[in-house]
Amino acid sequence: MDNVNTNQFGLVFICAVDDEIHTQPLIATNVTVSGKGTHNLVIVATVNDSIYAFDADDSTATASIWQTNLLNANAVPLRNTDIMFACLPYRDFAGKMGIVGTPVIDPATSTVYFVARTKEFSTNYVQRLCALDIRTGSEVPNGHVTIAFTNSTVFNPLIQNQRAALALVNGYVYITWSSHCDGGPYHGFVAAYRAADLSQPPITYNVTPSGSQAGIWMSDQAPPADISGNIYLSTGNGTWDGTNNFGESFLKLTNNGTALVRADWFTPYNWNSLNGVDADLGSGGVSLIPGTSLLFSGGKAGWLYLVNATNMGHISGSASADTNIVESWSWTPSQVHGGAVSGKKLVEYQSPCAAASGARRRKLGALSASVCSTTPEASPQAALALPRSSPRPLPLSPRLPATVHAALPPM
Repeated sequence: MDNVNTNQFGLVFICAVDDEIHTQPLIATNVTVSGKGTHNLVIVATVNDSIYAFDADDSTATASIWQTNLLNANAVPLRNTDIMFACLPYRDFAGKMGIVGTPVIDPATSTVYFVARTKEFSTNYVQRLCALDIRTGSEVPNGHVTIAFTNSTVFNPLIQNQRAALALVNGYVYITWSSHCDGGPYHGFVAAYRAADLSQPPITYNVTPSGSQAGIWMSDQAPPADISGNIYLSTGNGTWDGTNNFGESFLKLTNNGTALVRADWFTPYNWNSLNGVDADLGSGGVSLIPGTSLLFSGGKAGWLYLVNATNMGHISGSASADTNIVESWSWTPSQVHGGAVSGKKLVEYQSPCAAASGARRRKLGALSASVCSTTPEASPQAALALPRSSPRPLPLSPRLPATVHAALPPM
């Protein structure tokens, strides 16, 4: 990030797309595009079930290198008006809800994976995992599958909200689901599809198999993975019993090839109070701090948590404190959204922890002796440019054309 400064950082170009963008744009470098040479690409998905590839370096090329739309005469994007069971009127989205979760790219195979939502033949609601070749925008062989599975209950493609980014770990594409405004009989689901063969049934996990709710949304961030391929996630309000159901918890899942196994977990001592006021622990993205065995996140109650990922502590024996983890502390009267970030400059300050609150403030706390300082090193008022951190995203105005704004420093 050394080349990001006030002299070099700024708007480079604006490109129009066909609808709102709720996903984070992705960069694919040194891509050999058929008939067009080698390019660095910006991959963008829209709620109109479209994927675009733009040249990341050519400020004069406002047209896309390729565009793929997944709709046909019998398929339209899901709309907010289809959600008639949550927070009526449902306004988390201004209109279409086609592709909302950020895709993931496999650079080894030049493939981008994403979930597209459609309403087909007027009454049939569908979610599909799709795979396109980023060199052409064409579907790869066997490049889509209708998402369908049963794990204690049947997956419902209308009720389950796919908003967190996808992850690609050890040959599996991981997808998570939450709810629309806590509406309907939803669960926190995880599905792992084999990237090399999407037609194979997914390996799945249900956070509340004998309960309900506990969605996985994490401010739209993907679940991180450790070097062994374990994935980590946080859950929202929902059933908790410490045995089968794990609302308001951090979870560590291991993929053994046939099942996603809960390998470890942490639940705050006051989980029941959090549940009572819809204070999702899972509002913040989960981060694994580089060079340590520490997991860091925060929730709607404004508390931050530092957990040993190799021994997550389960639940405290105390009725008033999280004595079973490295540390937890009250950080902000606002909700915590987004996730921890670190950069080269910050790592030199002993790997600080940074997060974004609902009040859009940035604070840095130094990591020393495996414990985050509860005193911020900095608290500037500037807004953070984080991907979709609000649990109720504020969409672009439907009266304006959706655009891609590129503000990239020189490479």
